[in-house]
Amino acid sequence: MQIGNAVINDETDEQGMVDYFGSHAIISDQDVYQIHKYCDFSPNATSQSRECEASYGALEENIIDINVYNIYAPMCFSSDVTTRPKKASILEFDPCSTNYMYVYLNRPDVQEALHANVTKLTHDWELCGDTIQVWRDSPSTIIPLLKEFMSNGIRVWIFR
Repeated sequence: MQIGNAVINDETDEQGMVDYFGSHAIISDQDVYQIHKYCDFSPNATSQSRECEASYGALEENIIDINVYNIYAPMCFSSDVTTRPKKASILEFDPCSTNYMYVYLNRPDVQEALHANVTKLTHDWELCGDTIQVWRDSPSTIIPLLKEFMSNGIRVWIFR
């Protein structure tokens, strides 16, 4: 089994993201300290302190113009997306590549081939949408599931 760019454990994933941003000077050491001091990362947390929310507000302001999956990559500011992406190249990174996925997955012929959108939803497919505001049945960790897979001889490869 392969899991790429996975959310494995909410508590440690969130802390790791904060530490990553801090270690790469995307957010200040003070913000990292404040977040670790005032934020409750446990899966049982139902609300956060004002100090935590303020620190996360500073974090969000600092990452708004950064691709968090590739902090060194340029951002896409073009609204002119063709139906066919540019040829992939290591030398010429296309910062708009995720836009092509949006266009592709919203094509009626692609949705028909994937047997997707059979109910004719009123909204487009999006990489990260806000259609689902609260996901109540999501586990906070999949570590027990991964342990079960491995104990049954299923090899698991987790990569980013």
